[in-house]
Amino acid sequence: MVDPANILVFTGKSDCKSVRLAISKTERNQNFELSFSIFPSLNSKLRSINLLTIEDLHISLSYRNRILIKKGSIEHLIDISLSKGYWATITIHNQEDVSSILINGSLQGQENPFRGPLLQASFQYFTIGSDRFRGLIAVPKFSPYPSFDILEYHESLSSRPFHSLEEFLHWKATDKMNASRIPLKKHSPTHERELCICHDMGSNYKIDKRQNSMECTFKYYQWARTNIFIYFSHSRVTIPPPGWTEWAHRNGAKCLGTLITEWDEGSKETAILLDNPELYATKLIDLMEFYGFDGWLLNFECETNRPRDLLDFVGLLTALAHSRFGDDSCIMWYDSVILNGKISWKSKLCPENIEFFNNCDAFFTDYHWRPGMPQESVNMAGSRNWKVYTGTDVHGRGTWGGGMFNSRIGAQDCPNTSVALFAPGWSYEKSGGNRDGFLNLNQLLWHQSVVPIIDKFGEIYKDRPKLSKNEALSGWKVEVFTHAWVQTPNKNSQWEITDDFEFVSSFMPTRRVVEVNLSKFGLLKNEGVVGKVLVKGTGPNVNDPFLVTLEAFDSNGRMIMSATSNERIASDQWKLISLEIPVHDVAVVRWIEQGQDAEYWQGYYGARFKDTNVVVKAAGGSLLDCFYIKKFTEPINTWFNECQGRKLYSRGRVISENSWNSVRDGDQLPDYSVLVENPFNQEVVYHGTSSLKLQQRNIDLFHMNLQLPSFSIKIIYQGNAKLILKDTNNQIILHNKITKEKDNGWDVDEYYYNEVSEVIGMICIENNGDSYLGGLHFDIKPSDFQLGIKEKRILWNVKSFGGEDVFDIEIELGYEMIPEFVRHFDIYVDAIWKGRGYSNYMVVQGVPNGARVVNIVVEKLSGEISKTLEFTLSDEEFKAANPFISKFN
Repeated sequence: MVDPANILVFTGKSDCKSVRLAISKTERNQNFELSFSIFPSLNSKLRSINLLTIEDLHISLSYRNRILIKKGSIEHLIDISLSKGYWATITIHNQEDVSSILINGSLQGQENPFRGPLLQASFQYFTIGSDRFRGLIAVPKFSPYPSFDILEYHESLSSRPFHSLEEFLHWKATDKMNASRIPLKKHSPTHERELCICHDMGSNYKIDKRQNSMECTFKYYQWARTNIFIYFSHSRVTIPPPGWTEWAHRNGAKCLGTLITEWDEGSKETAILLDNPELYATKLIDLMEFYGFDGWLLNFECETNRPRDLLDFVGLLTALAHSRFGDDSCIMWYDSVILNGKISWKSKLCPENIEFFNNCDAFFTDYHWRPGMPQESVNMAGSRNWKVYTGTDVHGRGTWGGGMFNSRIGAQDCPNTSVALFAPGWSYEKSGGNRDGFLNLNQLLWHQSVVPIIDKFGEIYKDRPKLSKNEALSGWKVEVFTHAWVQTPNKNSQWEITDDFEFVSSFMPTRRVVEVNLSKFGLLKNEGVVGKVLVKGTGPNVNDPFLVTLEAFDSNGRMIMSATSNERIASDQWKLISLEIPVHDVAVVRWIEQGQDAEYWQGYYGARFKDTNVVVKAAGGSLLDCFYIKKFTEPINTWFNECQGRKLYSRGRVISENSWNSVRDGDQLPDYSVLVENPFNQEVVYHGTSSLKLQQRNIDLFHMNLQLPSFSIKIIYQGNAKLILKDTNNQIILHNKITKEKDNGWDVDEYYYNEVSEVIGMICIENNGDSYLGGLHFDIKPSDFQLGIKEKRILWNVKSFGGEDVFDIEIELGYEMIPEFVRHFDIYVDAIWKGRGYSNYMVVQGVPNGARVVNIVVEKLSGEISKTLEFTLSDEEFKAANPFISKFN
């Protein structure tokens, strides 16, 4: 049995791909032997990997090594000769058969020409591992650098899943950096339908594992109506990254991980789990406790010949979760295995799967259901009907209603169960990562009950093939006016379609027209039509005339109404033209884009059109309207951060000019309907990455059910904003006084309320003009606390190879207070902001040799700066951390 302390885990999705081992001066001119045990992951389908690399990174070496690779009973001997500046890679084929690697070698040393008298020995480096290898490697405790605790620290910088049960069993509670300590915010129980989000996206873990500098990644804004958030991947055990747990908890939503087994390999793993259910159930509960999330989605999508044992495991896991965490925990079963052990996606609760539901907290149905099936689930569930979450796939893969912008249909057609929305990140993936595109598509998905019917390719119809530029006008009719409108190919009249799908009119009047019969979409019951397009002129004279027209007809072909653009002269900037016909039950829609050249000069082009988007407002409300807004029973504290932005601010000052993207900075947010009308702004920011640009006059920010006898609330804003509190009867709660301050161009008003008898029902803002809201905080005053350093280490950073020495500082703080009152720690080295920590364990990376003063600034949940801890670094500490000095000098 290999000592677990020596086990290295390679997931294929972790930053820690390998470990470098060094033969030090003590082994110079000696023979040596290293033996590595290999445990490939069964789900690794790669047939060729670079598992072992020998590197000569610093000095000239003269040596000859023998590497013995053992595959089963067959041994392969490889001789490697290296000289200055060369490195060699051993490629292992069919790695599932590799059980061990044995290295025999010798090393002859010479003086280091680069580091002078500090080092009188040469080195040999072995790199074990690969970014293409998944599994476990047992490495001997051999060299002084790097130590295994340093390896654990590098591994802990990123969130990661477990790809096998074997890998999962070797987990230890050392990953302090990725542990969440934010408690679940309390709200009034509704005893009504709930919304469960299952976040499945191809880039999960890649972009969520830690802070990054991407300008736009998927962000979730519908927290005010969300009850459960599942972080999903196809790895065996998926741990939610801490930022998603923290963002969910700040907004009163439970956060679940995923346990999944699939296909033949999954059947084997299920059998292993059922051989020792207590061990694995306890380990899963330990993960919940250490990382601070709330439960598990159990997704067993493989057959088992032990269905009763699986049923017992579900009950055991649920009982353990409730015994340790109470009703805040949630174990959810996915509609897959039935009582005979077979896979059968029923898409409803039924006699074949109800015992799994009875043994856990909630049931997530498959999304291939049809009308009537949700009511069957209700009949089976009885009083627990709201714990049945009827599935809808936003991608639309066989889901009722078609998903995508019609995902609201699935939610509307199961009115007596809760809803599980699978993969709402579709709106981000569809946008290609463009922020404006993502925000627009997200709004179409959630806030508007609309169905797109026309885009740049003309009529949108089901199963339309992917079109190219050559087919860009397959849904349009293009006409040129001479003495009448005549359909004309572009080669005769000089209009064109560009590579960016712009329609560019000729020097003569040119128009493109599309007509859509809404009966094809099942949209004869509708509440109007909205069309948008961008228009721009073409030089040299960019003031090209244009006209955009939207026409609506009834089922008899009679025109009901038409709308035309007020603006009719283009410029050198793209103008958004938006038209609306607000009549009901339109049967046919016609959209026309018309332009020409201002000079009317042959060879010139006229007005240009792009990003056409015509939608029909369907009857019945939006997807967002299907769910209730939560009423919070605890105070609100928020900077209105969407947790991504072009810069990072601290109290009106820029502390980082680089893009900042960290889900761990996600704030409690108002309802999404508020965010649509009062959007995030990344240019005028007080603290974090964004503020709210207030555009409505009266804004209901947060729904509450909170009673406090005396308290104060602080708002930070620019412009003309005022705080209004209302009770549960919609009556204004009067404040006693207001204090006003200024901070870096922002107004800071604090409202004081004393001896309040009313229950707070709504937190509102009255906006008198263009204003920006940068923060809202209840005054929370925990008892004072002592802050100190529990442990500190300076570590030599491997990026020092071939350059100046840089170091990492590993810090563990000790403090006595309720940890959820601390929001984060900002870290400054010699007055320069270096990063942010979110728990009492943090690592400051890339500290230059000779740095002196480190400041750790503690921000409370209320937004106040509570404590500043300062310590100094000495030359002796840097020398002790340098392996070339401390180990060999």
